[in-house]
Amino acid sequence: FDEASICTEEYELVVFATKHCMREEQFDTCYLYEILKQYYGKLTDDILDKYRISFLFYTLKVLMEKIYFYQYDILDLYDERQMRDNWNWWYQLYQNVDTIMSELREIGE
Repeated sequence: FDEASICTEEYELVVFATKHCMREEQFDTCYLYEILKQYYGKLTDDILDKYRISFLFYTLKVLMEKIYFYQYDILDLYDERQMRDNWNWWYQLYQNVDTIMSELREIGE
């Protein structure tokens, strides 16, 4: 519940799915598709558009937290896995949100 908040269901799902779709240096889009399909049933353009906005917001939030923790030298609060995360990976994920969303639409066709 470390990320639980009063947000949209799409945001909560982004947090859950992103943590489970991270595979070393890759982001598993097929696994994300299965998570979303299980949750929503059918993935419509409206659902994917709402999910995209939350996905962008979450990746930007993580980058901002990394900047804050680095600035105030609070990195020791992170566990070992989060310490291994690099800024570039999250920035790449932020940049690739539209590509991931396109891949989700293709998988669904």
